[in-house]
Amino acid sequence: MSQLEDAGLSWKAYMQGMPYAGYRGLCYPARCGGVPDFDTLYNSKHNIGSGDNVLASVAANSPADIWAVGQIAPDAHPNLTNTLIQHYDGNVWSVVTSPNKGSKANALLRVTASSGMAWAAGYFIDDSHQPHSLIEAWNGSAWTIVEHPKPGLEDWLFGISATSPLDIWAVGTQKDSNGLFQTLIEHFDGAFWSVVPSPAPARAAISFTECMLCRPAALGRQDKRLAKVVLTRR
Repeated sequence: MSQLEDAGLSWKAYMQGMPYAGYRGLCYPARCGGVPDFDTLYNSKHNIGSGDNVLASVAANSPADIWAVGQIAPDAHPNLTNTLIQHYDGNVWSVVTSPNKGSKANALLRVTASSGMAWAAGYFIDDSHQPHSLIEAWNGSAWTIVEHPKPGLEDWLFGISATSPLDIWAVGTQKDSNGLFQTLIEHFDGAFWSVVPSPAPARAAISFTECMLCRPAALGRQDKRLAKVVLTRR
């Protein structure tokens, strides 16, 4: 990831080159002719500061308990983003304090909810410009960072899904010592997070379906140029 800075590209500019849920259609912020108008999607009074606010995922325990996660650019500094979590209680949306672990960037890309609890997954970038997976959990009163395996030299989590508080799956990708990207699947059994061995025909897992019939599936692609889809099941 340090190549970004070598090329003169800030973290903020890099993130603006990626598509996000929340924008109208599949719209890239840096290529939409300016910042899209969010008024028809979300009331701007809930934005934090004057920088970018992005919501990437939403999940509900009930119509009166809904969570949305993403990231914000808290100030004019182009190399810093923080996690963003908002909650709907059946009447109003409000910003909920969320922790950050990385000094360069923090992002939550997916959220899941079950039994009044919630979990979010994403990544952070440390002082050495290395990305690492990030999991946060809502315990009923606060969001906290969850310790979990980080098996790769670099790793990201792009999806998370819970069938119950005792059965949570997260998927993403990890970069090995040879510079190759491998699939990454982690599971929480109510006590510990652990890495679950997974087939690696795909270079990177890029999405995670919410559990249907208690059979989560990871969706990846074999190569960026070929864009061959690979589906693995538990």
